[in-house]
Amino acid sequence: MMVMMVVMMMMMMIMMLLLMLIMMMMMVVVVMMMMIMMLLLLLMMMMLIMMIMMMVMMIMMLLLLMLIMMMMLMMMMVMMIMMMMIRRIRVFCQVDIQLTDFEINLVCVSFSSA
Repeated sequence: MMVMMVVMMMMMMIMMLLLMLIMMMMMVVVVMMMMIMMLLLLLMMMMLIMMIMMMVMMIMMLLLLMLIMMMMLMMMMVMMIMMMMIRRIRVFCQVDIQLTDFEINLVCVSFSSA
Protein backbone atom coordinates (compact mmCIF):
# COMPACT_ATOMS: atom_id res chain seq x y z
CA MET A 1 0.00 0.00 0.00
CA MET A 2 2.78 2.36 0.91
CA VAL A 3 4.54 1.66 -2.38
CA MET A 4 1.36 2.54 -4.24
CA MET A 5 1.11 5.77 -2.31
CA VAL A 6 4.71 6.69 -3.11
CA VAL A 7 4.20 5.88 -6.79
CA MET A 8 1.07 7.98 -6.82
CA MET A 9 2.94 10.83 -5.19
CA MET A 10 5.72 10.55 -7.75
CA MET A 11 3.21 10.55 -10.56
CA MET A 12 1.53 13.58 -9.09
CA MET A 13 4.87 15.33 -8.78
CA ILE A 14 5.77 14.53 -12.37
CA MET A 15 2.38 15.73 -13.53
CA MET A 16 2.76 18.93 -11.55
CA LEU A 17 6.20 19.48 -13.01
CA LEU A 18 4.87 18.90 -16.51
CA LEU A 19 2.06 21.31 -15.86
CA MET A 20 4.52 23.85 -14.58
CA LEU A 21 6.67 23.38 -17.66
CA ILE A 22 3.66 23.76 -19.92
CA MET A 23 2.64 26.86 -18.04
CA MET A 24 6.13 28.26 -18.36
CA MET A 25 6.14 27.53 -22.07
CA MET A 26 2.79 29.21 -22.42
CA MET A 27 4.07 32.20 -20.53
CA VAL A 28 7.14 32.38 -22.75
CA VAL A 29 4.96 32.12 -25.84
CA VAL A 30 2.68 34.84 -24.51
CA VAL A 31 5.65 37.04 -23.72
CA MET A 32 7.04 36.42 -27.19
CA MET A 33 3.70 37.28 -28.70
CA MET A 34 3.57 40.44 -26.62
CA MET A 35 7.06 41.36 -27.73
CA ILE A 36 6.17 40.77 -31.36
CA MET A 37 3.03 42.84 -30.93
CA MET A 38 5.03 45.62 -29.33
CA LEU A 39 7.52 45.52 -32.17
CA LEU A 40 4.71 45.66 -34.68
CA LEU A 41 3.20 48.58 -32.85
CA LEU A 42 6.54 50.32 -32.84
CA LEU A 43 6.90 49.68 -36.55
CA MET A 44 3.44 51.05 -37.13
CA MET A 45 4.27 54.13 -35.10
CA MET A 46 7.48 54.58 -37.07
CA MET A 47 5.56 54.25 -40.31
CA LEU A 48 3.05 56.82 -39.11
CA ILE A 49 5.80 59.20 -38.10
CA MET A 50 7.47 58.68 -41.46
CA MET A 51 4.19 59.35 -43.24
CA ILE A 52 3.67 62.53 -41.23
CA MET A 53 7.22 63.61 -41.98
CA MET A 54 6.69 62.93 -45.67
CA MET A 55 3.48 64.95 -45.61
CA VAL A 56 5.26 67.82 -43.88
CA MET A 57 8.06 67.65 -46.43
CA MET A 58 5.55 67.68 -49.27
CA ILE A 59 3.77 70.68 -47.76
CA MET A 60 7.11 72.45 -47.32
CA MET A 61 8.04 71.71 -50.91
CA LEU A 62 4.69 73.04 -52.10
CA LEU A 63 5.17 76.18 -50.02
CA LEU A 64 8.64 76.60 -51.50
CA LEU A 65 7.22 76.22 -54.99
CA MET A 66 4.53 78.77 -54.18
CA LEU A 67 7.21 81.15 -52.91
CA ILE A 68 9.25 80.67 -56.08
CA MET A 69 6.17 81.28 -58.19
CA MET A 70 5.39 84.42 -56.21
CA MET A 71 8.96 85.61 -56.69
CA MET A 72 8.71 84.95 -60.41
CA LEU A 73 5.44 86.88 -60.56
CA MET A 74 6.99 89.75 -58.64
CA MET A 75 9.94 89.76 -61.03
CA MET A 76 7.56 89.78 -63.98
CA MET A 77 5.65 92.68 -62.46
CA VAL A 78 8.87 94.59 -61.85
CA MET A 79 9.99 93.90 -65.41
CA MET A 80 6.65 95.09 -66.74
CA ILE A 81 6.86 98.27 -64.67
CA MET A 82 10.44 98.78 -65.86
CA MET A 83 9.33 98.31 -69.46
CA MET A 84 6.55 100.84 -68.96
CA MET A 85 9.04 103.25 -67.42
CA ILE A 86 11.46 102.70 -70.31
CA ARG A 87 8.66 103.33 -72.78
CA ARG A 88 7.75 106.51 -70.94
CA ILE A 89 11.41 107.53 -70.85
CA ARG A 90 11.69 106.77 -74.57
CA VAL A 91 8.64 108.89 -75.22
CA PHE A 92 10.12 111.58 -72.99
CA CYS A 93 13.44 111.24 -74.87
CA GLN A 94 11.68 111.57 -78.20
CA VAL A 95 9.75 114.58 -76.95
CA ASP A 96 12.82 116.23 -75.40
CA ILE A 97 14.40 117.87 -78.43
CA GLN A 98 17.29 119.62 -76.67
CA LEU A 99 19.17 116.29 -76.13
CA THR A 100 21.16 114.93 -79.03
CA ASP A 101 20.39 111.49 -80.49
CA PHE A 102 23.51 109.98 -78.90
CA GLU A 103 22.52 111.16 -75.42
CA ILE A 104 18.95 109.88 -75.87
CA ASN A 105 20.30 106.45 -76.85
CA LEU A 106 22.62 106.43 -73.82
CA VAL A 107 19.78 107.25 -71.43
CA CYS A 108 17.53 104.60 -72.97
CA VAL A 109 20.29 101.95 -72.85
CA SER A 110 21.13 102.74 -69.22
CA PHE A 111 17.49 102.40 -68.21
CA SER A 112 16.89 99.23 -70.23
CA SER A 113 20.02 97.56 -68.85
CA ALA A 114 19.09 98.39 -65.23
